[in-house]
Amino acid sequence: MQREEFPPVIARKISRLRWTAGALWIAWLVVALPFYWAFKHLPHTPENMQYFTATIALLALSPGWFIYIIYRIGDLADHGESA
Repeated sequence: MQREEFPPVIARKISRLRWTAGALWIAWLVVALPFYWAFKHLPHTPENMQYFTATIALLALSPGWFIYIIYRIGDLADHGESA
């Protein structure tokens, strides 16, 4: 189903979710790339290891939100077909 075939309310919600998913992807990259550099080049002191552990946990949990947004887009698209 093309975007123009959805009711306007559902098309707007899908568009917002797509933008949110894109923003999450960019934010993930903005955090992950400098973190990777820091992990490779900074000394592995106990203080840095706490920082690294917290960042790894954040990066590991964030795909859950991305997956949920993709699920919501599919759910709205299915709802739009039946409307």
